[in-house]
Amino acid sequence: MKKKYKILPLLGIAVLSSCTKGYGQEITSDKARVAELGKGISEKMNEKTGFEAHIVGYMGTSYNDKEAASRDTKYSWDVYYHGDDKGNISLGGGMSIKSGEEKMDYSFNLFQVNDPEYGEVNYTELYYPGDPAHKQIDVHYANESNEAGYMDELSGVLAIPIAFYEEACFPYYLGDEVTTEYGTVTVPPRKLYSNGDGNLTIEMSDTKEGVNKSSSYIRVTYDNYVLKDAVFESTKESTYNTLTEKFELNYKVLPNYKIALPDGWKDHIGERTTSSMVS
Repeated sequence: MKKKYKILPLLGIAVLSSCTKGYGQEITSDKARVAELGKGISEKMNEKTGFEAHIVGYMGTSYNDKEAASRDTKYSWDVYYHGDDKGNISLGGGMSIKSGEEKMDYSFNLFQVNDPEYGEVNYTELYYPGDPAHKQIDVHYANESNEAGYMDELSGVLAIPIAFYEEACFPYYLGDEVTTEYGTVTVPPRKLYSNGDGNLTIEMSDTKEGVNKSSSYIRVTYDNYVLKDAVFESTKESTYNTLTEKFELNYKVLPNYKIALPDGWKDHIGERTTSSMVS
């Protein structure tokens, strides 16, 4: 598969600078052109091929009451997400979790690979930059009993940047409404730009005033009918706390990229221990 940012000034700058950034001609009202681009992008992005998505993200909750500051939480990610034409995937990078004054830094490599003998194999390698000798490896596969491992513990935290990637992959926001698993959602005001065949940039911003303030900005760009990059920024303020998010994504196709399990992965089958250090 969201620091405290002042989003409103950024929104104004982003909209005013759309042309100077090379987004091209606005085509918001050209329904036929928009539909043509959306169809081409969806078809191209559904093709099985190797890819790399570099995702950098931040999500933080800060409480207005100073006495509650010990409950402030901050998550940050720097993730490389790869896939190949066989449907295998890998994740690698770093992650930081800060809760109050406590902070933990993690580095990880995750693989999900289809093996002829074992079926789908999940391999997870987790280690701590402050202690390079401390490495934890977990391997489990489709045909064994379902036991908790590091993959299960990491998956909830890593699901946030991966969800941003998955939403950016396809131009969901071309119509006035989007159907999701939670129902039909009205799309915020957006502007669409194109530099020519296969090129599309979508910009959306939304601001709500009142006791519970919120603002958000999304910009997604596709080139040659393939995702190029994306940004997302959001702030939600209430009487009690402020939630801020920021994600940046760069994507490229890697036609000949292949993913394989690390050498010696079978040696770690059955050595699993459950860790509670990542939650």
